Amino acid sequence: KLTAKEMLKRFLFDDKMQQQKLASLSGGELRRLFLLKSLMFGANFIILDEPTNDLDIQTLEILEDYLDDFKGCLLVVSHDRFFLDRCVEQLFVFEKDGIRKFPGSYSDYLLVRNYQKEEKENKKPTLNITPKSQRQSRGISYKEQRELELLTQEIENLETQIKHLEDSLNSTPTLTHLDYLRISEELESLNMLYQQKLQRWFDLSEK
Repeated sequence: KLTAKEMLKRFLFDDKMQQQKLASLSGGELRRLFLLKSLMFGANFIILDEPTNDLDIQTLEILEDYLDDFKGCLLVVSHDRFFLDRCVEQLFVFEKDGIRKFPGSYSDYLLVRNYQKEEKENKKPTLNITPKSQRQSRGISYKEQRELELLTQEIENLETQIKHLEDSLNSTPTLTHLDYLRISEELESLNMLYQQKLQRWFDLSEK
């Protein structure tokens, strides 16, 4: 545990400044001293309300370094994505339809949100299967006909898997940060495979 003198030095109050009167300190130094006073009494729960609004860059960097070593619980209300990325491991995000609990940084949250938005906007085309007799009349071979039938089933299976993973992202509140990353990577891989299968299906169906 740091002593008061060590804490003062950590917050850039050297031996000389420690002997100065409060009236001689600048506004930024007073805010830094007030922050130090709030943090130095061994609290295990800290609440910060828009901490980056009134702190200069130097004080903010000191605060971030201090919070890196903080072992207690930190509750932050902030619009500063860079501070959130640096200091928090879980978010409660106010969205249009309520409050969303997200395990991860704000940058991770944006990645997942943008991915889900793109998936919602990019509607998957409906597969209208052409009757076998019509496909044969256009010159499709038996091997290609068989491939087309298998592709139809594979595409339907992929759609089911993709929907299941998307539902997991949207409706499972207990997912960890690593779970989100794993599911997002799996979704990306399945969507790439889906597009490849779909393109092949179109190529065959247009023969």
